[in-house]
Amino acid sequence: EAANLKNPIAQLPLVRVEKSPDFDDDIWNRAADLGGFVKVSKADRNQVPGSKTEIKMFHDSDRIHLRLRCFDAAIKERKKITPPTGAKEFIPGSDHVEIYFSDPLEDGAYYLFTISPDDLTSDLKGYDSNWNGEWSHKVRETADGYDIVFSLPLKTINAKNAKGNDLKFLVIREIWKHGDVKRENTSWGGGGWHQFATFGDV
Repeated sequence: EAANLKNPIAQLPLVRVEKSPDFDDDIWNRAADLGGFVKVSKADRNQVPGSKTEIKMFHDSDRIHLRLRCFDAAIKERKKITPPTGAKEFIPGSDHVEIYFSDPLEDGAYYLFTISPDDLTSDLKGYDSNWNGEWSHKVRETADGYDIVFSLPLKTINAKNAKGNDLKFLVIREIWKHGDVKRENTSWGGGGWHQFATFGDV
């Protein structure tokens, strides 16, 4: 149903864990399945994406855990980029995902975490590249794409408080042309880059 909503909504189950989960842990069977991604462009919204993306999420009362499965049969032919020397925050002009979370204590404020299949990462508050937060992740290439596991302490985004139960959230996947894969931008619910009003609710 999320694909048909302007602003999708998902309830994340509470699942107790001792440590951040790995890619194939059984714990993901108890996570919320947020459904498939749709194309960001409104003109293409009803078209089936060329590359499938799956997302599962849960929380353990202290952290939010997310697993992305990014399918791409030509992943080995992707453009690989080396960050420029001295780059503080670097979002590559190649395949990557962008994960957005709101700050429940500051109206309109949000945080951005980016991860590429080559493990290039960045974190920002809005467009502020000087911000750095506590979070962890793992990336692995698979035979048909790549997977990401992401864990975020709620305190990092000021959500460890009585007002932090409801969060604005979005994941965007950028797929750049490589092999026989066409360039494509998809997201959960069709939300757009840095467009707070288009984020979903978790």
